[in-house]
Amino acid sequence: MKKLCIIVISLLLLTNFSVELKAEKQWKINEVMNSITKEKLETYLKDIISFGPRVTGSEECKETAKYIYECFSNFNLKTRYHDWSASANFKTYEGQNVEGVLEGDEKIIVFNAHFDSVANTVGADDNAAGVAALLAVAEAMSKFDFRHTIKFVAFSGEEQGLLGSNEYAREAYERGDEIIIEFNADMIGHAESKEGERKFRIYATEDADWIVRRIEEINNATIGFELVKGNISRRYGGSDYHSFAKYGYESIAFFEYEWNPHMHQPADNFSNVNLNYLVNTTRLIAGIMAYLGDAEIEKPYLLLSEPKRGRIYFNGNEIYKLKNTATIIFGKALIEAKANSPYKIDKVEFYIDNKLLYTDYEAPYEYEMSGISFWRHEIKVIAYSGGKHSIDRMQIFWINFKPRQ
Repeated sequence: MKKLCIIVISLLLLTNFSVELKAEKQWKINEVMNSITKEKLETYLKDIISFGPRVTGSEECKETAKYIYECFSNFNLKTRYHDWSASANFKTYEGQNVEGVLEGDEKIIVFNAHFDSVANTVGADDNAAGVAALLAVAEAMSKFDFRHTIKFVAFSGEEQGLLGSNEYAREAYERGDEIIIEFNADMIGHAESKEGERKFRIYATEDADWIVRRIEEINNATIGFELVKGNISRRYGGSDYHSFAKYGYESIAFFEYEWNPHMHQPADNFSNVNLNYLVNTTRLIAGIMAYLGDAEIEKPYLLLSEPKRGRIYFNGNEIYKLKNTATIIFGKALIEAKANSPYKIDKVEFYIDNKLLYTDYEAPYEYEMSGISFWRHEIKVIAYSGGKHSIDRMQIFWINFKPRQ
């Protein structure tokens, strides 16, 4: 009887959610959202800031990583440390990311937040609040099975230049991980005014538009934020979402609406966090993740598989691997697209500098570049399926003195 009442409530709360869902899926979404409580978030938030400033490489940062690892393990997630080393500003840094995996059968969803801070603050909003949300959502979702694999990741090295997330995203790209979406929560707990409490920012890459629509529907049926939307550039970015976007993955970043004047200051402490606001921002993230965990992918999954980001090529052969996303090509080169969809892929178009050069109707989807070049270009592919399309693009430096034959 109790379960029936919960299902009825779930149906009422999600009445305005236009995507048709079975009752048990609506119930699962609501159960996950309702598991996000003020008490739970306050506990995680206070635990994280209790370690003090969490500068990457410090003992405090390592102890925080251990705490997150133990939380993920207690949720019965497949948990690991991801050790990394990277250079920035003429200095080498070492750190640990922490990953907890809720395994599914199909593609991958990533939810992440950074747990490091700058030296002079406990970083309650930047970004203990995001990590508290990460832990609360991981705990809530760990009680269910989902169709897709969910990866919860806490990053260090963000304050030094997105170092930990860059190493993680680069390795995911090298493995060929099929990531549907990466969600980034960075500073989602500060709201001083009534207007600030009513609004929430979401920024997204272009092919995540269908997920943004689902976020809007869940929000309108439950939380009721005024969502302030923006676009994510693949060329630059100020938080860990950029590490994924530059490798071609789709990304959505969540931010509080009001600018936090206490960022990177000693005043960014527990009193600087609006717990009621943090509950609502976390619940909305939990809702979209619970929905996507079982969702059919609404657009073709597309990624440029050749040339790869972070490579130097000579006449189609890879001769050197870089630790960044630069792609340098000498001579001819093959463009290849990895495209799949629940529906048939109708066609894949190949562009250079926005000029359509070739359309392929059958896998493998590929086109050989040739012709004279000695400068930068943008290569772009567009996959069409079921009346929808997805785009991937890449900046390359291409040198070729042999004319097209």
